[in-house]
Amino acid sequence: MLTLQKKHCMPLCHIKAALKNIFMTREQKILSLLAQFKELGIDKQIDYDKFYLYSLITHSTAIEGSTVTEIENQLLFDEGISAKGRSMTEQLITGLNTKCGMSEM
Repeated sequence: MLTLQKKHCMPLCHIKAALKNIFMTREQKILSLLAQFKELGIDKQIDYDKFYLYSLITHSTAIEGSTVTEIENQLLFDEGISAKGRSMTEQLITGLNTKCGMSEM
C-alpha cells in the first residue's frame, strides 16, 4: 500500500508577509515595530514619567548625602514602606523632594 505524505503548504497571506518582511528597509521595519508597540499598548503599561521622577529625586538626594537607593525610593513612594536602616533625615529629604518634583509636573 502506497501512502502519500501531505506537504505542508503555507497560506498565501503568510508567504506575502514573509516576503514583505524580507524586502523591508530598516526604517520600515522600525516603523512597523513601533506601530505594533503602540497597537499592543505596551507604552501604557509603564509610567515612564513616574520612574523618571524617581530617578531624578534619587540622584538629587544623593548629591545631598542620602544613600537611599532608587528601589527603596520606589517602595517609599508607591507602597509607603520606608527603607530599613535608613535615617529619618534621609527619608524626609526624599519625601520633600518628591513633593517639590510632583508640584512641577
